[in-house]
Amino acid sequence: MSEGFGKERDLSMLVVPRVGAVRATEDRWEPVRLIGAAGDAVPFGRGLPEGAAGVGALDFDTAVIRDGHLLRWFRFRLGVEVPWDQATRLEARDFCRCSR
Repeated sequence: MSEGFGKERDLSMLVVPRVGAVRATEDRWEPVRLIGAAGDAVPFGRGLPEGAAGVGALDFDTAVIRDGHLLRWFRFRLGVEVPWDQATRLEARDFCRCSR
């Protein structure tokens, strides 16, 4: 167990759904939009845990979004069944482990 992170999650059988998309927009203030499984826009400004190891570096600039990190985080979070706004450092740690 990792000190301070709580219970270990078995990632060996994790199924990450292939849903969602990132779409470019013409809006200067919202250059991309994350589209959820139901086709709805997902607000992602507060979508990552504060100070999450490794994941905190994703500050949602256009390059990060283009590289797919945001979409992978969205899908991972669905796979572990954690609501978008309730993800913690535990999910961030496991995301980093799965993204290697």
